Amino acid sequence: MALDFKSLVGSMTPRQRNLLLGAIGVGIIALYATQLVLPLWENRGTLETDLQKLQADLDQKRMIAANRSKLEEEIKGLEKQLEAAVVKLPEEKEIPNLLTQVNERGQQSGLEFLLFRPAAPVKSPMPGVSRTRNHVSSLISMWTTK
Repeated sequence: MALDFKSLVGSMTPRQRNLLLGAIGVGIIALYATQLVLPLWENRGTLETDLQKLQADLDQKRMIAANRSKLEEEIKGLEKQLEAAVVKLPEEKEIPNLLTQVNERGQQSGLEFLLFRPAAPVKSPMPGVSRTRNHVSSLISMWTTK
């Protein structure tokens, strides 16, 4: 016996037919929602987050652009300071002579340098001096006398 759709629907009461159509409609809506709408909704949340990040980045770049002339002036001032500092630094061929002069002044003050070596910049009364013999007062007198 073959299942015939017309005979099946024709034998239903109108209420049963309406319930069947409603169930089919709800199934189609559920399928539409789960397969199309929900993925798009999740994608929307991701895109909103990306939009907020890009908006914050844009606001920051606008602030930088608004202060550009001020920053350029500051850069020019810093470059001038750098040029002035570079002029004051000794040239490479002057360094041995300077070390010799420092050593001689130390010996005149009663201070003996055991080791000179390049070191990272530190706030020290004598950067680059690793070891000395004698007392700190000799150091002070060496740097204060001319």
